[in-house]
Amino acid sequence: MRDPNKPIQVNMIGFGPGVDKNELEQIGEATGGGVAVAQTPEDIQKIFLQMLSRRMG
Repeated sequence: MRDPNKPIQVNMIGFGPGVDKNELEQIGEATGGGVAVAQTPEDIQKIFLQMLSRRMG
């Protein structure tokens, strides 16, 4: 369900080798969001900041 008057962008960060990136991408595409997979805990912070910066400008 999508309401163009109230868009909600879903950005997801998967963690580890068991993540089904294709499944997450389907949700990201439907909402105009993005998907990234982190392999280490340090990656999570980097990815989060990248996604946040894209949203802000």
